[in-house]
This record gives sequence, C-alpha cells and structure tokens, in this order.
Amino acid sequence: MPGFFPYWVVVTHFLNIFLLLLLARSGLEVISAFPKLYWHDDCPPGR
Repeated sequence: MPGFFPYWVVVTHFLNIFLLLLLARSGLEVISAFPKLYWHDDCPPGR
C-alpha cells in the first residue's frame, strides 16, 4: 500500500467495502426468502 494515503482514509475505505458487502448479502437473502415478490403474479410456490 502506498505510504501517501492517510491512515483514516484507508480504514474508512475498507470499512465502506465491508458494509457494502453486508448490504449486498442482506439484499440477496431477501430475494431468496421472498422470490414471489420479484417475479410475475402467477409464479407458483417453490420456484
């Protein structure tokens, strides 16, 4: 890692990446738990 970045910039960027990954993971969990909400109305259960 280059030495010209302040330490707080490096820490906040890694924290931001971590939190964005958690956000994406929770979104995928919502889609997988309720797939009928994101398809057409006549989607049978279990698909």
